[in-house]
Amino acid sequence: MNKRAALLDDSKEFVNIIACGLRLFAGYSTEHFTSIEGFISHIGWKTEDGVASLAEKVKQFGLISCDNNFLPIGNIKGSNFLFYALGPAIKSLPENEKPILVCFAPSSETSLAAFEKRLWEEFGIVSLHKINECTVVPLDAFLAEKYGCVLNREALVKGVLKLELDETIFGTKKGEFHRAVQRKMTQLGDIFNVEGVGNQIPFEQTLKIFANALKIPKEELLGRIEAQVEIARQAKEGGTTRGKER
Repeated sequence: MNKRAALLDDSKEFVNIIACGLRLFAGYSTEHFTSIEGFISHIGWKTEDGVASLAEKVKQFGLISCDNNFLPIGNIKGSNFLFYALGPAIKSLPENEKPILVCFAPSSETSLAAFEKRLWEEFGIVSLHKINECTVVPLDAFLAEKYGCVLNREALVKGVLKLELDETIFGTKKGEFHRAVQRKMTQLGDIFNVEGVGNQIPFEQTLKIFANALKIPKEELLGRIEAQVEIARQAKEGGTTRGKER
């Protein structure tokens, strides 16, 4: 499994947390790009090269996250890049060559619902809120490695964590969970560096960290995870899109 993560974001506030979590919980090395232009220049792709060329370029990564609300240094907007370039490129790849693709959708819950559904159903892109949900990115990568299945936002936030999707502000159960995981990451890894080499901790330790953040036994969390993985696998067999096999 490819363990390079490309994090496309013009802000470090939350991407540092994502990067640290990916290194600790999923063993990814992390690279940060402050603009989409910087990313496509790094991989040696030009828009005129087309989607097929981009697909070949992004196979070098195991995970790509992109901020939809990107304030680009150049002219490429995050949403356009996802819908018209990166999404179709990932879609064209065989399942075992597809990077996990995560984006951070609009801050409005109303606008997120349609946006999330379209990105997931068309391209298998997991849409999350950055506030209080950035710790869900390394959780999904961790589960994809363990179970070979990428889960969407509903399965992760509502199914595994049992948190409300519309709780996006601090002071909620979701906020408490997020900060508890962040505190533990601060003890174990370099949460202030967006780039670095993976240093994965054992599965049981990761499971315990997330369970403690939810204030539940790790056996209960494991049961929730396995239930959602089974739903995802059955959905794939039935031709729906609740989960994506790796």
